[in-house]
Amino acid sequence: KAFAFIGITEYWDLSICLFHLLFGGQCLPIEFQNTRPGGTTNLKAEQHPLSKHNDSSRYNNTFAGFYDKDDWRLYRKALSWFLNQLRLHSVTFEYCQSHCWHK
Repeated sequence: KAFAFIGITEYWDLSICLFHLLFGGQCLPIEFQNTRPGGTTNLKAEQHPLSKHNDSSRYNNTFAGFYDKDDWRLYRKALSWFLNQLRLHSVTFEYCQSHCWHK
């Protein structure tokens, strides 16, 4: 309850955009570069939880067969806060593309 901001790694670009909307400052191209590439990437618009095209059944809460209910509960709360902030401030992919993203 005492966090000023929560970003979600799977939604890195939207997290950066929301952060700048809330706290100011210009978005910088470096903020959108993947400096530590791994096996996953940012979710596309059709995969976003706010999208009517999202098939949430493909997301699960296991890691190599291990399930941690406390971690998952915390993640769901953080994700819920994040998604509520996107809705509250009308942050969409379209908004970020026109106001923040440097492509």
